[in-house]
Amino acid sequence: MRAFADRELLTLADDTMGFHDLQRDFLLLQADDLLLLHSELLTAYQPLLSERDAWSQLPQDEPYVWEQLVYHLCGAGDGPP
Repeated sequence: MRAFADRELLTLADDTMGFHDLQRDFLLLQADDLLLLHSELLTAYQPLLSERDAWSQLPQDEPYVWEQLVYHLCGAGDGPP
């Protein structure tokens, strides 16, 4: 990861990483079933909820999913297009 960051192919900050737009777009084009990937990510968070799809119950210390929840719900076909 550090080698990629040194070449400015991704950014590292604390315990997070991010791709630049071109690399991110390329990776998204390589995904066989993006809808399934969004669904699987959301499924991984379900054990944190007392009821299925009760997203408001997510712990506050889950900053990624709080910031990206609508994006992943839409990507999984569970929200407005």
